[in-house]
Amino acid sequence: MQIYREQGLPRTVNQGFYHPGLASVSAAIQAIPRARVLDLGAPSAASFQYFKDQNCHIRFENLNEFLTKAIADKLTWNSADFMHALDRYLLLLNGDDQFDVILAWDIFCYLDPASIDYLSRRLARHASAGAKLHMVRYWGNVYPCAPCDYYMVDDCYVVNTFESSEKRHLQKLPAIKTLQTLMADFSLSEFHVNEANMHSAIMDAVFVCLRDSSKSKPCDSSAPTKANVAVSSIDYAGYKKSAVARNKSHARARSLQPATVGKDELYGYHKSPALEGLLSLRLHKNARVLDLGSYNKANESTYRHYTPHIHFANLPALMAARSARYSTLLEAAPVLEGLLLSQHWKFDVILGWDVLARYSSETITDIMAFIKPHIHANTHMHLLQYVGDDRRHILSRCNLLTEDDVELIKGVDGELHPRHSIFELICAMGYGSIEQSYLFAKGMHENYHEYVVALNGD
Repeated sequence: MQIYREQGLPRTVNQGFYHPGLASVSAAIQAIPRARVLDLGAPSAASFQYFKDQNCHIRFENLNEFLTKAIADKLTWNSADFMHALDRYLLLLNGDDQFDVILAWDIFCYLDPASIDYLSRRLARHASAGAKLHMVRYWGNVYPCAPCDYYMVDDCYVVNTFESSEKRHLQKLPAIKTLQTLMADFSLSEFHVNEANMHSAIMDAVFVCLRDSSKSKPCDSSAPTKANVAVSSIDYAGYKKSAVARNKSHARARSLQPATVGKDELYGYHKSPALEGLLSLRLHKNARVLDLGSYNKANESTYRHYTPHIHFANLPALMAARSARYSTLLEAAPVLEGLLLSQHWKFDVILGWDVLARYSSETITDIMAFIKPHIHANTHMHLLQYVGDDRRHILSRCNLLTEDDVELIKGVDGELHPRHSIFELICAMGYGSIEQSYLFAKGMHENYHEYVVALNGD
């Protein structure tokens, strides 16, 4: 685009991509007179001009240059040497510098756990209370060999040098759950992936500084000890446990007893920001709901606040009748005839829960192909993704206590299940794109992420 040429951007840059996380960053900037911004990426006339127009104080540290050289010198292979060099590189960032916004871009993608812990603590020293830290992460097992350059175009659009960068293939970054555990001074507040106009390989995350930087102690540049890392993990685990405990108290206050049937057991409580918006925005008196789980009186009661048109597919039971080994199911279409869906029904909301993730990629494709004639251009699907370590974990039911309070009932299964990444799951579905994603929001269960998928059937 010509506007990028006028802003002095490289010839390799010709397209801007949407970063929804920057919307809250821009709002913070506009709310603070002369907001102070620390950009860890490569300096550019475009970004400088953007922040100048916003009446901001902007400082560039250009960790791209440092990391590119460190990677070439294989310095990143030794955490202690790398962190010592990084500490010397950041010497000019003295203890009196305080920032309201930190733009980390993809810097954290190139750090090992010890270095992530070190840099997050180093940055927290210079973060004002409630400061926002924005970063991008790569997904799909492919990412650049060295940090990319990112240039601000406006409040939510950024251009980058991803396409012209040499790539690493079949590489995985640490899970966002691991990243949050290591960044003890920050809390994840937003996470966006595969939304409209976002780069197909880039995720967007915003963290908020948890502590008052004026009381921060100097950060030791030596490698963190195992004890330090353990403390960070315990602190975050404690926060998540307290959130779950608050949710349990909330349910008990409503005189709702945990449901336990047979060998099933209560796994925990989950506060669902996705369902709260999805049900209220997408359902009306003529809307149709398809729940892929078994019949559930609590869920039906909740859906009926909005619509009487409800169908439970009981997909797990149908699939179990076809084969007891979920991971080897093939040619699922004949089994799905048991759903007895009228060929004229079109559903507005589909509750997928964690059902799809139990099956092989081929079976997921079959299931979604069967469902496709029953969706329209504005159908949305809710998905729960289990991110824990137990490959035998399975939910027998998800009880909707209210529109956003979910009681997770664990079943006894015993089979090893495929654990697809969200990227693999969306690819296996064959159609649809993630419209909203929720990770580690207040009250969410620590082992579950949530997604709202726009299926776009037409």
